[in-house]
Amino acid sequence: ELFKAACDASGYTPKSIQTFVTRHKMWNPSKGLSKHSWGCAVDFDPSLNPVGGKPSKLRDNAAFIEVFKKAGWIWGGDWKMKDDMHFQRGSG
Repeated sequence: ELFKAACDASGYTPKSIQTFVTRHKMWNPSKGLSKHSWGCAVDFDPSLNPVGGKPSKLRDNAAFIEVFKKAGWIWGGDWKMKDDMHFQRGSG
């Protein structure tokens, strides 16, 4: 329902959705497990929404981001190391 609401509000429908995968944060074992490991994070269109604050499809569709944020999700594009594709539940 949330995904549909974000798509409807923004007119943007991601084609690639990456969800559960057991891995470490930033692929570094010393940083602990990623939220993806617990099934509470998702990446949308990684090739169109790159890490590093580069131009992205999501930045061009702010309504998509706002729907998720209003529902309590964290957007990786707000982090110091921008991760535009990433949305997660819970703390950073």
